[in-house]
Amino acid sequence: MGMASCAGNGPVRKSGGDCLGNSYEGKIHMRHGIALAMVLTLSLCAGCGDSREDLAEESVDTLKDLVATLDGVKDEASAKSAKPELEKLVKQLNDLNERQEKLGMPDEAEFKKIEEKHGKEMEELQRKLVSSMLRIQFDPKIQAVLSDIDFKP
Repeated sequence: MGMASCAGNGPVRKSGGDCLGNSYEGKIHMRHGIALAMVLTLSLCAGCGDSREDLAEESVDTLKDLVATLDGVKDEASAKSAKPELEKLVKQLNDLNERQEKLGMPDEAEFKKIEEKHGKEMEELQRKLVSSMLRIQFDPKIQAVLSDIDFKP
C-alpha cells in the first residue's frame, strides 16, 4: 500500500485514515479530544437545570479524572485495565457536551467570570489531554485496546 505525507507529520496510507494509517471509524481521534476540550474551554455552558458554573466545575473535575487515568496507561495491560474507567469518563464528557449545546454560549460577562475562575486550569488540562492522546496514538498496542472509545465533539 502506498504512503503519502500527512501534513508534514509522517506517512499516511493513501486508502484513508489518520497519520498512523488507522481508519477513522471507531478510533480515539486526537482532533475529537482537542475539539471536546476546546468546547469545554470555550463554552463552559450547562445543560438542562445546570448552572454554567456548576457545569464548568463538573467539566474540570471530569477532565482531571480523564487525564489522570490516561497518565496511568503505559502499555497494553494498563490500557485494558483503564478502559472501563475511560469509557465512563468519555461518556460523562459526551453528556456534558450535549448539555452545553442545549444552553448555548454564555454572555460576555458570564464567560469572563468562568474564564477567570477555571481558564488556567482548563488550559493546563487541555495541554495534558492532548499530550496523553498523542502518546496513545503513537503506540499501536495501546491504540488497539482503546480504539473503540469515541469522543463526540
